[in-house]
Amino acid sequence: MAQSVVYADLKFVKAPVGSSMCSRAREAAPADEEEAELTYENIQLAQPGEVRRGQGAEQSKEPWWSTRYLPLGLLGTCLFLLATTIGLGVRYWQVSQHLQQASRAHEAESSHLSQQVSTKEATLVQTARELEQARQELEQARRELEQARQELEQARWELGQARQEENSTQEQLRERDAALEGTKEELARVQEEKREIKEKLNQMESALSSIRPCEQTGCCPADWVLYRGKCLFVSKEEKTWEESKKDCEGNSARLLITKSWDSRAMPNFLKNTNVQYWIGLVRNKESQWQWKWVDNSRFEEDWSYPSYSYTSCGVIRNGFINRDSCYSPKPWICEKAPSQPSPARRWFPSSPWRDNQ
Repeated sequence: MAQSVVYADLKFVKAPVGSSMCSRAREAAPADEEEAELTYENIQLAQPGEVRRGQGAEQSKEPWWSTRYLPLGLLGTCLFLLATTIGLGVRYWQVSQHLQQASRAHEAESSHLSQQVSTKEATLVQTARELEQARQELEQARRELEQARQELEQARWELGQARQEENSTQEQLRERDAALEGTKEELARVQEEKREIKEKLNQMESALSSIRPCEQTGCCPADWVLYRGKCLFVSKEEKTWEESKKDCEGNSARLLITKSWDSRAMPNFLKNTNVQYWIGLVRNKESQWQWKWVDNSRFEEDWSYPSYSYTSCGVIRNGFINRDSCYSPKPWICEKAPSQPSPARRWFPSSPWRDNQ
C-alpha cells in the first residue's frame, strides 16, 4: 500500500525560553524579512498515532502553568469584550434616545414654525385684502372729495350770483325808498296845502258869517249866543276834555277854536273870568304828540318843549290859552255855525278829527 507524502513549508522563529504560546502568537513576524532566517524543509507526514505521540511529547515539554492560565485569559478577554459591548450598547441607547428627543423637538419646532408661517401667510393675505379695500375706499373718498370740491365751486358761483342779485335788489330797494321818500314829501306837501285850503275856507266862512248877520230870531239854539258869526255854548257843568268834546259833537258842534281871534276879538266874558274852559286844542297820540286843533290844523304857538309823551289839552282863562291835564273836570265851550242863510248849508266842513273818532 502506497503512502501519501505531504510537503509543507515551515518557518521557524527564535523565541525566548519561558514565553507562552499566546505571547508567541501575539509576536509578529520580524519587521524586516531580510533579518528573519527562514528554513524550508521537506518533511514526510507522519501517521496519526505518531502525530498524537509527538503532540503529547511536546505538551509534556510545555510548562504546567501556561496550560492552566490560557482559559482565564480568554475568559477575561471575553468579559472585557462583553463589558465593552454592553457599554457601547448603553451609550448607543442613550444617543438614540437623545437623537429621538431631538428629532421630536425638531418635529415640534418644525410644526410650530409651520403653523406660524401659515398664520403669517393668512395674516399677510388678510392684510393684503384690507390694504386693497383701504385703497379702494381711499379712491372712493378721493372721488367724493373731488365731487364735493366741484359742488363747493358751484355753491361759490351761486353765492356770487346771489350776492350780485342781492346788490341789485338792494339798489332797487334804495331807489324805491328814495321814490317813497319823494312820495311822502309830496304827500306831506299836499296835506299842508289841504290844511291851508281848509284854513282859508274857515276864514271865508267866518267872514261870510260876519257879513251876513243872523236875521232870524232862532238862528242859534236856545242857551246859545251868537258872536262873530258863531253860535257859542258855555256849559255850567264840568267834564273831562273827551267828555266835553263828545257833548259838543252830540249837539252837532265842536269845541271852541280861537285861532282866528286875536286879543281884541276875544269876547269880554272870556277875558274877565278866572274860570278855565275846555277848548278844541289837544296833544295826544292821534295828533302824533303835536298840538293841534280839533279841525286837525296846527296850533300857532310852539309848545314842543318840554317834550313829554302824555296827553294834554288846551284851556282858556282870562282870554289866554294854556294847557292842562285832559282828565280834570272843567266846563267847556262849544261852537257851531248859525242856521242862516240856509238850514241845509254847513258853515264849516266836517273835520277829520270828528271823522276819525
